[in-house]
Amino acid sequence: MASLANESQIVLRRSLLVLVGALAYLTGCANGNGGRAMGTHMDHGKPAAIPKELASAHYYLEFSELDKFQPGRAKREILEDTEWRGDFDVAAEYKGNSVYVITYEVVADRDTSDRGEFVHAVFVADKFVKFIKWLPGDMEEVPYQGTTWRRPKPIKVGDISWLARATESDPVSIDVLRREVKAMPAAPSQVDPGLTIATLLLQPLFIPQYIAHAGDYKKNALLRDQFNAERLSIGMTEADVESVLRTQPFESGAVEAASYKIYGRDESFNIDSWLRFSNILIVFREGRTRIIRALTTGGGNWRQELGKGFIDLPRPPAGPSSNPESEKGINQKGGG
Repeated sequence: MASLANESQIVLRRSLLVLVGALAYLTGCANGNGGRAMGTHMDHGKPAAIPKELASAHYYLEFSELDKFQPGRAKREILEDTEWRGDFDVAAEYKGNSVYVITYEVVADRDTSDRGEFVHAVFVADKFVKFIKWLPGDMEEVPYQGTTWRRPKPIKVGDISWLARATESDPVSIDVLRREVKAMPAAPSQVDPGLTIATLLLQPLFIPQYIAHAGDYKKNALLRDQFNAERLSIGMTEADVESVLRTQPFESGAVEAASYKIYGRDESFNIDSWLRFSNILIVFREGRTRIIRALTTGGGNWRQELGKGFIDLPRPPAGPSSNPESEKGINQKGGG
């Protein structure tokens, strides 16, 4: 009887999954576009779930805050004024100056806007220089299951070509950003009748283990705050870095006449992937920070993926949590 009951359960689940697909198709949601279009704000992070007391838990920049970014103003003053928000990308020395690139999503108002535009803020010699439009990293085409797909091109840890491109890119003015965000079409309704019905039908059959909870955002926010690379500077000593991050590195090694260290936590939360905290990879030469990189986290095999994105980092052996589908992504954050 138990076997028959299990068989019936399987048949029912399969039937309902077919119904999910049919409803999705009929309501127009089966469009094959599962990616996130740059420049479009899609209510990521559920603002109500982001702890208000930790502003650095997200990367949104409101219209009213854009004027804080005046060319020549000190980087630290701006970051303090915006409560250390943003998604840090990379920092390094370029043409004799320290350069820092931080990504923001510009929105009219964080709590009510349904659209926004991603920009990079470029700081040179510890002063704000400009905003630039979203700058993708170098891509390559590789074979995959009888076809090809594009992925970020693997680079060496010391490669700062993306930072150089960002530094040399044309600026975009604050007025232009405001006009472009206002002109964006409103995001489509997030309520899909077909998927809503399907979800209600399937809910009793599956454990809701993938539903994000406020607790996940809270824990993630604390780690985003602790491992916020915006607080680090080129030229810091290892002791300085450990003092700022309040921890020691969990991995150390050597790359091309330099040493590297990785700081962070081997944790993942079921939240919007764009809001997850970042681990930090730092290249040291002569005991001083020379390159600082934010690393995408998420999933039990993120460190394995890191070895694919940076070709001179050692790749640890694949563990039981490795996912073949993860071959499609490389663990680089930002452009490169």
